[in-house]
Amino acid sequence: MSKKILVITGSPRGNGNTNTVANAIVEGIEKAGGKVDLVDATELECQAVGCTCCNACQPDNLACVLEDDVSDLVADFPKYDVIAFVTPIYFFSFPAQLKSVIDRMYSLLLHEGGQIFSPLKRIQFAVAAVAGGTAEDSGFEIIKAQMGYLEELIECPATKFFFKGGCSSKTSAAEDAACVEGAEKFGFSLVKNAQD
Repeated sequence: MSKKILVITGSPRGNGNTNTVANAIVEGIEKAGGKVDLVDATELECQAVGCTCCNACQPDNLACVLEDDVSDLVADFPKYDVIAFVTPIYFFSFPAQLKSVIDRMYSLLLHEGGQIFSPLKRIQFAVAAVAGGTAEDSGFEIIKAQMGYLEELIECPATKFFFKGGCSSKTSAAEDAACVEGAEKFGFSLVKNAQD
């Protein structure tokens, strides 16, 4: 049975480094026999940037009450085996366009009796990050820590990571054959690892 993978990009720069990496990941997923949907978070209509903390999704609704593209996308998360965020690192973290989607994941966490229950528990998350600096000075470690908190909260599998630094121009990744090949292998591994 083919694994279903959702790849969400979050770069407002159009066809830059982030989308180069995302397209290579998608190619790797398809070569491995996975079924993949690619969504650009910058094109989603949204009523609010991120979660408004209205708590209308609690205690048993498990759906964001804001009626927009972001809520529809997040509602579909449990249908996937793997969710991969492909992101530039802006000011040491995810850009706002992608963080808005991530924040809405709160609607899929049920708080009951001091416990957290979530249909996201079985999902494998992945992050592919692109930055001008290195993993040490760009904020990649901050993103890794954020995903670590999610893993701890919902007890999902450890996040898979891919990083490409040194992208000082909009086309750096496309001009780096090793980067494109590495991203494709990362996509391939998301299918293979999901089948293990």
